[in-house]
Parts: sequence; structure tokens; C-alpha cells
Amino acid sequence: MKKFYSIVKIVTDITVNDSISTGIIVNDGSRLLFKFSDYKKSIAKRLFQSDSDDIDFAIKQLEKRIEEINKSINLEGTIGLFDFTENNSQLKSDYFTYLNAYTTGLIQFGSPKLILDSHSIDLDKLFKLYVDPIEHIKDNKGEEDLLMIKSHVQKRLISKVEERIHTNIKIDSNLISDIIFPYELDCIGMNGSLVGAKSLSFEHSHQTVDKYVSHYITLITSLSYKYSKSLKENRFYLIANEPKDVKSETYKIWDRVYNNKLIDILHPDQSDIVAERVFETNATKFLN
Repeated sequence: MKKFYSIVKIVTDITVNDSISTGIIVNDGSRLLFKFSDYKKSIAKRLFQSDSDDIDFAIKQLEKRIEEINKSINLEGTIGLFDFTENNSQLKSDYFTYLNAYTTGLIQFGSPKLILDSHSIDLDKLFKLYVDPIEHIKDNKGEEDLLMIKSHVQKRLISKVEERIHTNIKIDSNLISDIIFPYELDCIGMNGSLVGAKSLSFEHSHQTVDKYVSHYITLITSLSYKYSKSLKENRFYLIANEPKDVKSETYKIWDRVYNNKLIDILHPDQSDIVAERVFETNATKFLN
């Protein structure tokens, strides 16, 4: 059995076939080895033009397929991902069938490259050489901060209004046809005006923060237009902790939001202000 590796890519924009190398598959002669970069995956998610949950699903399906292959007796037979017989070094057609059925075209594979038999297989070395040369230490500050924020929001806001308005809702084209990207809100309701809130951690990268803020403003404008509600009368809130580094790029975004008349910034401890607004306006659910 000839040894080979193939670079796994995630397609971030199907329309122009943009992709980013995020993992590697290695055939060591007896089984398939697989390694993925969480760092590269996070980049792909930020660049992806649709729901990033599709990326996680595609990767899980790939891992499942590799496990199935490793459990099989014969890697050289018809169930292999790659055909490395003497006259064929192309991907097997049955794998394309699997790819089309389960990954919705999000995952692509680089041309398989042979590894000389005299070379021992070093997955980590190949991974660093062709996928991710840096050993990234995962930064959990953003996620930890967001969990803290959401715990306050749940206690001071969601628990008080969940029977009256939409809570922990994902707004996408299934709910509103002209929404071009999915967006998650902690809550939203409507009566004479719209009221809504979004939790966000400014400990995330400034690219991530900027994306969420920009999409939030676009969503507010779209909803106001669709339901003929005054932007001045609506109340939309961003629940977040102020960035500590006043010289950072995220602090510039904080300042921009602070001065934006469409959004009010609240500290997590002030989340009950949103609940008060819901009751004052008698806001209710309105999305089917």
C-alpha cells in the first residue's frame, strides 16, 4: 500500500470557490490519520458566507467516514477514500458521491501526494508544514466572557420575558425572506415599536466583533423597514463588558457603537432594563 497525504480545505465562498486549508488526511499504509486546525477552522467560519454550523456538520461527517474506513479490513478496496492503484491516483468516484450527499460541497481535498515508503509518517510534522505552522494556544477569553454575560442576561432578562417575546432566537431567511445572513438575538418583541437585545463579548477578535456589530445594525434597519417602525422609537440593546484596552481595535468599535443612535450599550448587570422596556411597551412575539 502506497502512503500519501491530502490537504483538506473548507470552501468559504462557493460562488468564487475561495477556500482555506484547515486539515490533513494521511494514509500511513494501514489506516487513515486525520488532523484539523481549530484555528484555521475559526478563520473559515468568520469568512463563511452562510451558517457556520454547516462547517461543523461537514467536519463531523468526514471524521465519521474516516472512522468507518479505519474499521474496514481492506484500505485498498472499493471503500477507500483514495484510489492509489498503479494506474489511478485520482479520488474515487464513490467518495464524490459521499461528499455531495453529506458535506454540501463545503469540503474539498487537495491532490493526493505520495510519501516515499522509506520515510516514516510524522503526522504532526506534515500538519505544521502544510496546514498550520504555529502551535496556537486557544484563547478562551471571549467565550468565557460571553458565558458570564449570558448568565446575567438569563437571570435578569430572559427569565422575565420568555413567555412574552421571542428569546434566544435565530433570525434567518426562513423567518424573514429578505434577511441575507442568519443572526442570533437574545430576545426581540414588537408592539408600537421594536425592542431587542444582543449579547456580545468584546474579548473576541476585532474582526469578529465588527462583523456582529455590523450585522446587528443591518438587521435593525431591515426589521424596522419591513414592519414600518421608526428607528427613533425602537430600542435595541447591546449587552457587553467594556474592553479593557482603550487603544485596541475593539475599543474603537465600542466607541462607534456607543455613539450610534440605533443601539444602546448595557452592562450585563443592567440587563433588566430591557425587560422593563418590554413590559412598558407591552411587546409581544410577532415572528411565525
